[in-house]
Amino acid sequence: MLDFGMSNEIVLIVASISIPCAIFVLFRRSPASWFRGAPFGALARFIATIRHGIGWRLDAYARYASLHLKGYMAKQSISLRWLFRRKGRPSGLQEGLIISLTSYPPRFASLALTLRCLLSQTVSADRTILWVTAEDYRLLPASVIDLRDEGLEIRFCKNIRSYKKIIPALLAFPDSYIVTADDDVYYSSRWLEELVELAGKGTIVCHRAHSVKFDEGGQIEPYDKWGYEAAGKGSLLFPTGVGGVLYGPGSLSPDVLDEAFMQLCPQADDVWLFWMGRRAGSDYVKTRKRWSEVPWSGTQGSALHLTNVAGKGNDEQIKSMVNRYGLPSRSGELKRRPFNADEMIARIQRMLDTQGILTADECRSIWADGPTITAPIPLAVSSPATTGMVEAPADVTADAAIPAAHS
Repeated sequence: MLDFGMSNEIVLIVASISIPCAIFVLFRRSPASWFRGAPFGALARFIATIRHGIGWRLDAYARYASLHLKGYMAKQSISLRWLFRRKGRPSGLQEGLIISLTSYPPRFASLALTLRCLLSQTVSADRTILWVTAEDYRLLPASVIDLRDEGLEIRFCKNIRSYKKIIPALLAFPDSYIVTADDDVYYSSRWLEELVELAGKGTIVCHRAHSVKFDEGGQIEPYDKWGYEAAGKGSLLFPTGVGGVLYGPGSLSPDVLDEAFMQLCPQADDVWLFWMGRRAGSDYVKTRKRWSEVPWSGTQGSALHLTNVAGKGNDEQIKSMVNRYGLPSRSGELKRRPFNADEMIARIQRMLDTQGILTADECRSIWADGPTITAPIPLAVSSPATTGMVEAPADVTADAAIPAAHS
């Protein structure tokens, strides 16, 4: 080192302090007033431009890397869980526990990963049911079909979009605890156990929730202003389906089966189900653990949140629900209709006559032929007054005709 007339140690000390300070001043978010003036103004603006150009890209790359790292780790986790899986213990719920979900072709590539998560829980569900349209069944990969040997049931229903995960299950099992799950995320081994711990009749339990907010005039705030990651329990706790939701018997109004949901909330089943739970006077509870969403890679291109949240679609559908049913406020303005078992049973029979819900036994012959079936599978179900049989596809033998569902 050159001799500056002072010891090398002093030079190193001064440099070690001054250089970081200089870098800090150059790259600080809000430069001091003297730094913005001449002759430093142009330099400051140049540095700010460079920092902005680099900064948002680094943030985007960090989010991308984090998302894919989480997805990779989740895949490794479920691979190990599935390899060393053991049968979970009974739930202890006398009414029965059903896991219900749906999917569609763009998600089929990763669907088996989610199903393995659901089939390797510390608490076992009595049934794990995948609802798909008969047309989509032919496109299911072998990795999903093979899970029937591990307890998965595949049932058919007509295409009612995301409602396929809840409406058919309510029709088939009106007195059971029904847990809905999404088809595109990772679920930990204790996911179901944590929901069951808080389960009860007339109770809705969720892993993830928002808090409904009102403005000074008593009107609902826009969805993006609601309280995110809400905790605890309360009548204004809004469950979000991605984390999984447990619906206890009687926790939803009979109107939940009203096909008006296709007009009022065609892309927001969470909104429809929240209103139906409020109309039934249900209690809303969130689990204690904070939910961390880990989606599978390549599944978010057509996710509903892109339309409902980013596209403000939720606000329009919430407005439709307010106009139809009133505000979900604590003051009791909501038009409440408590659960009525007789009305639910009557509505179920009407729905079975039109929805085409097939039981596991009724699907068995179709499963046996699987992808070889080429003719459309009829979805209309005969009424009790008819012969009780549904016309079979042309390429299915008479022995494989599907009897009508009268669950």
